[in-house]
Amino acid sequence: MDYSATDLCKIRAALELVSSKERAKAQTAMKFVLSSDRVASVLSGCRSLAQLKENIATSYAPSLSLDEIEIINKVLFKQIYRQHR
Repeated sequence: MDYSATDLCKIRAALELVSSKERAKAQTAMKFVLSSDRVASVLSGCRSLAQLKENIATSYAPSLSLDEIEIINKVLFKQIYRQHR
């Protein structure tokens, strides 16, 4: 990926802005990815039982509104896959 440290800070700030008591940042990120018609599933990692439970709870977390999706889209730029094995 070609995101700089500054880009990642902007993305994190957008996730924090859009997240809430009902939806953690990791859940917001997963919901954002799943909001695309091109995505059928998300593979997420976890290092603890608490993270696993949070990932599972994403199914029950509120979906993102169009305004929330737009907030995140404004700080992202398209990543183009440039090289194949």
